[in-house]
Amino acid sequence: MNRIIIVFLFLFKLHYSLGQNKTFFKNTVEYLSSEQLAGRQIGTDGIVVSKNFILEEYKKMGLKSFVQEFHIDDSIFSYKGIKCENIIGMIDNKSDSTLIFSAHYDHIGTDTLLSKEIVASKRKKIHNGADDNASGVALTLALAKHLSCNKKLKKYNYVFLNSSAHEIGLIGSTVFYNSSFFKGLKVKAIINFDMVGKLNTVSKYVKIGGVENNGLIKDFFLNEDNNSNDLNFLFNDDQLTMSDATIFYKNGMKAYTFTTGASEDYHKSSDDSEKINYDGMESIFILLKKFIVAISK
Repeated sequence: MNRIIIVFLFLFKLHYSLGQNKTFFKNTVEYLSSEQLAGRQIGTDGIVVSKNFILEEYKKMGLKSFVQEFHIDDSIFSYKGIKCENIIGMIDNKSDSTLIFSAHYDHIGTDTLLSKEIVASKRKKIHNGADDNASGVALTLALAKHLSCNKKLKKYNYVFLNSSAHEIGLIGSTVFYNSSFFKGLKVKAIINFDMVGKLNTVSKYVKIGGVENNGLIKDFFLNEDNNSNDLNFLFNDDQLTMSDATIFYKNGMKAYTFTTGASEDYHKSSDDSEKINYDGMESIFILLKKFIVAISK
């Protein structure tokens, strides 16, 4: 009887935990892609509100956090001089090595030049960017919450980068790479999330960059014991040259990227929160937690 009770309590706790995670993803994506934030375009009130929301989340988790301010230079005339801010959260485990998780938090707002809609030039629409990249931010925040509560995973320090000015040329991640803060870190790897909210319910493909030529890491993802949600994987290192992982990868650092791919709503006003697959985000989150354990051994 006691064994039955223990199993029941374990399953109840697991079910409750999964429900909490999906609720967290949903609440985060819905807020960041709400009309109130107007697409989180740099230089707008919406991205400032987004920044404050993310900083408050890190504060609630007990993380140290700060912003990294920079301005857009003359090379991008339409955004010249605009102030931008990267957000950095930290878990300091007093280790000599660090894992970095990154996801840009800006989107295109009402920028008609970056929009993929045919009517974009005729009238401005708000592009809310639920998948791109509120979903990625939600995943970094969930991992920060998980790692801040996990007393066993202390092999590394953890840094969470939510970069800005991604949409106009991966600028925020480059600023971070060139900063004195980054130069002072001994980095084990960078793990980047960009558009992780549209897992196809049939194919269940997750595109992963950084493992195409890495047999040991590839074996982790292909091991059925690590993939309880029956995800399928497309190993494609091209992802490393079109994301915030690019600056790190090009400078010889170990970088991984995760995405469910650009959907038909990419850079359109239809990229809204009701189209996000929150069960899919939960599946990716479970896999990532196991991945962190694996590389921490």
